[in-house]
Amino acid sequence: MKPKTAEFLLTKVMGWTIGSKFPDVDKALILGVPHTSVMDFVVTALYARSQNVTVKVLVKEKFFFWPLKYILSGFGAMPLKSRENGGASAAMQMIEA
Repeated sequence: MKPKTAEFLLTKVMGWTIGSKFPDVDKALILGVPHTSVMDFVVTALYARSQNVTVKVLVKEKFFFWPLKYILSGFGAMPLKSRENGGASAAMQMIEA
């Protein structure tokens, strides 16, 4: 999705206002907890795309089934196998940037 398309969806279709630009940094870790709904992910993904920022999002592996798997992957989501190797923090250490 192109940044202008994401901005259109976010501002005109969903009614959000973009208040500031994303910081100019090489890497950042953003925690979005607690969640209020699945729309948190959609709004964040559209904002990041509107700012031309590449995002990788960790999502529980159980959500990666057809067709949701392809939609999540398109938004930059990566499956998190939190039950392997001692939990979520151990699984995150295995992820390559």
